[in-house]
Amino acid sequence: MSSRLLIIFVLFFNTVQSQETPPHRISVEARLPTGTSNPSFKAVIQDIAHARLDYGLHLIKGIRAGVGYAHYFGRVDDVTLLLNRPSNGSVNGMAPYGFLGYERWLNEQWMLEAKFAAGYSWMNHQNNICPENTENVQQEGSYFEPSVGVNIVAQPGVLVSFTVGYTFFGQNFRPGTLCMANFPGFSDDSYIGTTQYLSFGFGFSFLPGKRGGEFVIPY
Repeated sequence: MSSRLLIIFVLFFNTVQSQETPPHRISVEARLPTGTSNPSFKAVIQDIAHARLDYGLHLIKGIRAGVGYAHYFGRVDDVTLLLNRPSNGSVNGMAPYGFLGYERWLNEQWMLEAKFAAGYSWMNHQNNICPENTENVQQEGSYFEPSVGVNIVAQPGVLVSFTVGYTFFGQNFRPGTLCMANFPGFSDDSYIGTTQYLSFGFGFSFLPGKRGGEFVIPY
């Protein structure tokens, strides 16, 4: 009886191994963000870029977990603030995170995925509006980002992805972050809400396999 169970286990293990998703995945993305929350942030900050770099490890069929780093970059719109001199203002959002994702191969060429990332973030506000010898404002908070994407096999071990994500930074953008008492033409209600934005973009993923970059697609 025990020998039969051992044989069944070995056969099952070999079957799983033959359909194994590539265990390692390194991904890099670049997206264009557009603010959706906190009216003052949407008007005062010009969204420039949102980027992510992460590493994921396959756990069980279709499920991948890992760690990564996200970066947001935006610039202060001097015209909106009616400034009489350039502010050279910028906003940098930095967030290390962990993530859990699901991958679904449709065929040998196409793969769909959904991912949820969560971590901790910092928002650095740099400008020359603040008085000299005054440190620029840094805010800390949470970071969350659900995203969905479509991946296409470009060559063995390399995917091209097209991704849509919605990002939540836990910080609240307000005049004080730029060393100002208020923003001209904005009411107090304009400062309500954390920093959030929708982003669209593309990226690349590298799936190093066990046989010189080859891998088995478990569709």
